[in-house]
Amino acid sequence: MGELRVCDDGKGFPKGFDAITHANTGLELVIGTVGTDLNGDAFFENRLQGGACVRITFPLPQTESDASESMHTLPAT
Repeated sequence: MGELRVCDDGKGFPKGFDAITHANTGLELVIGTVGTDLNGDAFFENRLQGGACVRITFPLPQTESDASESMHTLPAT
């Protein structure tokens, strides 16, 4: 799973923030691209130390070498 975080140290998202309801062109572009092109999810969160964080998660394509390595890897004992 891949993850991209973009965070700042500003005011953060307002209480009750809903990205779909508050969407402007930029948020619509992010949400659409993440869902359609990356088959992922976008999370809009406030950081405990202040500021906002947009976290995007998406599946990574499995390469042929990844598949063969995972099939031959034994758990450590």
